[in-house]
Amino acid sequence: MYRSRDYKDVRRLLVWLLYASRGGETRLRILILLKQNGQLNASQLARALKVNYRTVTYHLDILEAHNLIERIQTSHGIYYRLSNAGLTNWDLISKLLKYSKNSGMSKDQH
Repeated sequence: MYRSRDYKDVRRLLVWLLYASRGGETRLRILILLKQNGQLNASQLARALKVNYRTVTYHLDILEAHNLIERIQTSHGIYYRLSNAGLTNWDLISKLLKYSKNSGMSKDQH
């Protein structure tokens, strides 16, 4: 269970990463795809999101730096999946998803 202060800090970080900052919608969509599919590589994510490969790798680097996803090296290449922290905080992420749908979020998808 979260301590009150930790929960607020995590919530504030997730709001910034996935909603308030430029590219937040793209990062949120990446997390949703990884939650639905288990693990995907950057090319699969770029095709699914209909964005440039470099855009996806940029957002993957941000999500990985904040420990929401992890990189998996396989014999077929590099794949990404939700990290333990990403899974643990999925309740907060899904609240942001619901909020973004209710508010009609259509921010710049950097």
